[in-house]
Amino acid sequence: MTKMNSGPSIAARAMVGLLAALWLLAPAASAQEDRTANSFSSDWTLLAGYQDGSQALMVLPSGAIVSRSSTAMYRSDDDGDTWTMLPNPPDGVAIAADPVDSQVLYAFGMAGLERSPDGGATWQQIRAASNPPPATAAPFAISSDHRQLFLAEANQDIQRSPDAGASWQQIYQVSQSGSPCMPTITMLIPHPTDGQRLMTDAGCYAGRDFGHGLQQTRDGGRTWSQFFPTAQEVNPCTLVGGQGSQANRWYLVGNPFAPGVPAALLRSDDDGATWNQVLQTESAVQRLCAVAYDPTNPDTVWVAAGQTPDPTLTGVRASSDAGRTWSYLGRQDIGWVNALARAADGSVLLAATNEGIWRLSF
Repeated sequence: MTKMNSGPSIAARAMVGLLAALWLLAPAASAQEDRTANSFSSDWTLLAGYQDGSQALMVLPSGAIVSRSSTAMYRSDDDGDTWTMLPNPPDGVAIAADPVDSQVLYAFGMAGLERSPDGGATWQQIRAASNPPPATAAPFAISSDHRQLFLAEANQDIQRSPDAGASWQQIYQVSQSGSPCMPTITMLIPHPTDGQRLMTDAGCYAGRDFGHGLQQTRDGGRTWSQFFPTAQEVNPCTLVGGQGSQANRWYLVGNPFAPGVPAALLRSDDDGATWNQVLQTESAVQRLCAVAYDPTNPDTVWVAAGQTPDPTLTGVRASSDAGRTWSYLGRQDIGWVNALARAADGSVLLAATNEGIWRLSF
């Protein structure tokens, strides 16, 4: 297993015990090993009650599951048996549901960011669109305590609202000083339990960086520090962790930073101070964004390819030992997976695909 440090200033704060050190010296799991083994008895079924593609999944604290397609957002309160389409504003598409108040929805339209306090019955603009307006919805996040909104604009800066969109302030600006680089903001990730904490890939990157990094704020944007370093040969796509029985455990899936470079899953056991690669995919996996884990048993983690020309590499891979070993979970012919989500009670795992949502019951 390859150990990667995020830099002396961060590593100096990390205290890793002897057992953890021995674990980190173990070799990284190969995506080729144990490819046909399957220790799970259930299998995937395509949900008949969901009639759209799914780009993203969100599990609310209430246990409700929200799915977002390219044109609408849906909610299920019965682990996916039935779904209700949430109303869109007249000129936009709903993109997020408040994690605490299920009646509060957010949407992007040509005019900008909109908010509904009544389940989509009425909408009001809370942030005008940048000029020119983005071709797709800008990265947007709601803090876990639902007291703050975060919005990325034009790949240049991050705005924060502490009052449901009534006012906004810039909390991060991408610097383009120095050599030529490409300003980027594709991820805004609120901490699952700390409402003041946010992670983002905001930065200005070039090929010399060998991959994007993540920055974090622990105080609502007043100060920033490194969470995941550059030069790991991946561009981060999805981050999960920070809660449950091991709140310092995180899993990050990253796409290849360049053609021919493998995608990877990385794990941190010390709240982002150090990271270790626990899965390296085959080079034919061109996109890896789907990841989920069990917060009550954080050694259990699932990943799935989001794009590959090789049908033998589709399906969900599972590890019950924090990435030491892997096997495919059930049938593999479920297509490219955009997102994974574990139900709040752990009874089912959902896989979002362009053809619909697949479900596996435990």
